[in-house]
Amino acid sequence: MATLHYTQSGQGEPLILLHSGGMSGAEWTPQIPLLARHFRVVVPDHLGHGRSPDDRREADRRGHGPGGAGIAG
Repeated sequence: MATLHYTQSGQGEPLILLHSGGMSGAEWTPQIPLLARHFRVVVPDHLGHGRSPDDRREADRRGHGPGGAGIAG
């Protein structure tokens, strides 16, 4: 099973920031400190982006694998 890389900062209700295609979670770096004052900010790298592996065998028909299950739990 592929495992998504993600970072988290802050405490409170989870706020998941998804990156655009061809990028990585690093594009949210400037916004994270402010948002982390109020939320638990979770920033995943989609499969094949940033530090997440490119394991398309584990991806489902929508292009997302099970690796993100429980990320906000």
